[in-house]
Amino acid sequence: PPSIRDFIWDERFLGQTYRREEGDDELYPVWKDALDRDFDLDSETHNLVLTGALGIGKTTVLVLIILYRLCLATMLRDPQKFFKAGRVSRLVFALLSVTKPAARETAFHEALNRIRLSPYFLDVCSVNQNAEYAECRVEMKRRLANGRPCNVFLTAGSRRQDLLGRNVLGVALDEGNFRLEKDPDQSAYDLYSEITARMASRFQTGLEYQPTISIIASSAGNEWSFTETVIKEIIEADAPWARDRKSVM
Repeated sequence: PPSIRDFIWDERFLGQTYRREEGDDELYPVWKDALDRDFDLDSETHNLVLTGALGIGKTTVLVLIILYRLCLATMLRDPQKFFKAGRVSRLVFALLSVTKPAARETAFHEALNRIRLSPYFLDVCSVNQNAEYAECRVEMKRRLANGRPCNVFLTAGSRRQDLLGRNVLGVALDEGNFRLEKDPDQSAYDLYSEITARMASRFQTGLEYQPTISIIASSAGNEWSFTETVIKEIIEADAPWARDRKSVM
């Protein structure tokens, strides 16, 4: 499998979407450092908050991490066996936003555009370069050694119902501070808590480590906002490194 740096820059993977010599490098140096340090093959990060001002690249970083984990899952000899899921279970990476159309036009749109220019996803995973994927569900059709499809999917949505009954390996909640419900912060927090608890119960128990990742990306809110609540929980959970790196992320 590639390192995350190779995944982003190598022409076999996402290199077609990053033409540094043509000025298309969308990543600030601090993002590159964070991706190399915390999200490579040896990453143990499973809860992440990306926050800050508009236009700093939060959604792009979110998409890159999810696509990297998606790529790694498709490369496994037997993904279902590795994650101790049912033999024909679907393994899902989900992009969520305030509404399904918003998800389709933001994170999912960016992810799909990068996949469409990736020889790996086109040739190995048989993604249809010309399909619109209006239902926001992209199947990775890579065949395993025994002939079975790897059964790994990229999806998008906005509600907990979009994840019901699914084996979710990665979820990204874009603009988490801006839910449309009556109490948006509580609604976002409840959704986040339910998703992370479900992922832990499905995967961590059998594997004795946490192979999943949850990402929240949202513009900075006030000190009572949903993202700030999750940041405090991460810092207070026995993880001293979180204090040192909060400013970076």
